[in-house]
Amino acid sequence: MHTKFWQWITLFGLVAAGAIAPAGERMSPGEMAEKSEDERMAWAIRRLGPYQTALYEAAKRNRVPPRLLATVILNELSDYKMEDIIQETVYSTIWTIGYGQTSVKKVLERDEMRGLISESEIAGMIEQIKQRMPRSGARREIVADPPADRDYRRMAIERLTWQKLNNPAIAIEVAAREIARLMGRMSANPRGPWARHFLKGPFFNNPYASVKPAYYSCAWNAESGIADWERQCEKQGTLQLNREISLTIAVVAAYNSDKIIDANVSHQSVFGAAADGAEFLNARIHADNAVMLWARLLYQRKWSPQAPVTTKEGVKYYLEYYFKEPRTLKTCVRGGRQQAEADMALIKRFADGVRISPGPNNTFRIIGKAWMISGTGSGYASPNDPKLLADKASREKDGHPTRITTTPNWSMFILDQSGGMISKRHLPPEK
Repeated sequence: MHTKFWQWITLFGLVAAGAIAPAGERMSPGEMAEKSEDERMAWAIRRLGPYQTALYEAAKRNRVPPRLLATVILNELSDYKMEDIIQETVYSTIWTIGYGQTSVKKVLERDEMRGLISESEIAGMIEQIKQRMPRSGARREIVADPPADRDYRRMAIERLTWQKLNNPAIAIEVAAREIARLMGRMSANPRGPWARHFLKGPFFNNPYASVKPAYYSCAWNAESGIADWERQCEKQGTLQLNREISLTIAVVAAYNSDKIIDANVSHQSVFGAAADGAEFLNARIHADNAVMLWARLLYQRKWSPQAPVTTKEGVKYYLEYYFKEPRTLKTCVRGGRQQAEADMALIKRFADGVRISPGPNNTFRIIGKAWMISGTGSGYASPNDPKLLADKASREKDGHPTRITTTPNWSMFILDQSGGMISKRHLPPEK
């Protein structure tokens, strides 16, 4: 007991001093709720930006909504205490670890590491375990009764699982498998005690088509009533948002405790804040936090893990954003209106709402809306760079359509005065 106490004190000191670098950073839902939406979005992009490809591909492989997977991961990372940090540095099969905050024991029981551990890795780990086993001395009982081969294999798989769950990309894949398992259980019995609050029927290609939008009245919990509520939501523009909220509550609560799937939780408490003494209180609080902190925000910001973009050595990535309002695209100093009209005819190839606005001293401005480069001109090495994604989120918050490109439009065009032609430095796609 005394030795264990000092081990924990030592680990706490190492983590606090930065000598041990865990996968996450200390955070609580309360602290996250105090952040502004912009701060939360920046935090989310910083945490998930490097793993967008892993999120997108894991969601696609396991047929779960990408934004739901991102919500589950962000919800786990925003409830990340010091004990969680320490647990990632001390081997255990029962503690929750990694981006998905799950345990070795549960993952192996559910066969969610299938295909993620090779036989060569198992053989190598068995050799390491055998070498570490004492041959004499203090731990005589182990030497007297060495593990059987099957036990060495089990220990090796457990150790490798612990290591891999501390890898964010693998933890994301395992979380996606768990979400798929939970959705599968609910889909198999959509009239079950938990699923009936959220599902109209089994999941098909578009899972949200089978989801009841959140916040419907208990009195409407019939086919005709739900249809009426869907029409109201559609008229208000909240149908997809409320469907995503509903599935978030269903999945996140079950992700915390899958026993809730078979529990008779009253409808009145499903879409309201979980009160003290509520059934499956901890699971319900996790679901409430997921909606309050992440599901609404990601939907409103239109953020979802994107399909991977092939990164090539030496290639740089840039953000372009589209102006909502007309702006000056070109000022014509020489040539008068005739030259301005000639320039305008060419600019219309790349811009919208193009018109001429007379200026002083026989100058003319060509006004329009077009794609322009945002941020640094030096570019980024990866399309998933956190700063690039943060800039993208900021522009989209302001209502600008955005796109990540390898051919940025630093200068919209260069006018060759002698030939009256526009030569493109970086030609954007023509409309």
